[in-house]
Amino acid sequence: MPSKTTRSRVTNGKSLFLERVDGRSLTARRYRDLYQAFITDLGGMATVSEAQAQLARRCAAMACIAEQMEAEFVAGDGYDLERYLHLVGTLARTLTKLGLERRACDVTEPSLHEYLLQKHSTEATN
Repeated sequence: MPSKTTRSRVTNGKSLFLERVDGRSLTARRYRDLYQAFITDLGGMATVSEAQAQLARRCAAMACIAEQMEAEFVAGDGYDLERYLHLVGTLARTLTKLGLERRACDVTEPSLHEYLLQKHSTEATN
């Protein structure tokens, strides 16, 4: 394996980009946040393959672009619906390939009785 000094900053984990990018921009920060969230969802960097990391990078980029398009739409600057839908479909397929899938969660609210029992047991442990 090559030494750390002969590998790229991306390979060494020092940067997300080959070129120097101002990581303080809104887009760079959002990209980094999304990338980290995808990696976390996959179990962290220690468990992620290079292929998964590459797909996570692509998903973060597509998500940023989709969010920018949504902001333009909301601001009334116009939008290209076909391009947006193509991007969202591609993002969904790539997230599925990455292994991130939607999981249903229980959103039913507890009954008053259940709530009071839970509150009472929490207070008793404190």
